[in-house]
Amino acid sequence: MTQISLVCIAAGMSKRFGGELKQLAKVGPNNENLIECILNQAIPAGFDKIILVVREETKSIFENIFGKNYKGVPVLYAIQELNKNERDKP
Repeated sequence: MTQISLVCIAAGMSKRFGGELKQLAKVGPNNENLIECILNQAIPAGFDKIILVVREETKSIFENIFGKNYKGVPVLYAIQELNKNERDKP
C-alpha cells in the first residue's frame, strides 16, 4: 500500500501579516486556523502522514496545537533553518 505524506510549509515570517503567524489565523467555519482547514481537507483525501515545515522559533507553538498526531494522522516537524549570511528570508 502506498503511503502519501502531506508537507505544509509553515516557516514563513508573516511580515506582511503584521508579524502574526498567518498559518494560525482563524479562517474556518468552526473557528479553525488555516493549517487545520488544510489538514481537514487532506486527511479524507488519503494522506497518512503530515510534515509541518516550521522555524525553530515557532516549532513549540505548532507542537502545542498539533502534538504528535492530528485526528489520528502522525505529525512530524522539519525545521527550516535560515543562514543570514546567505539570505535574509527563509
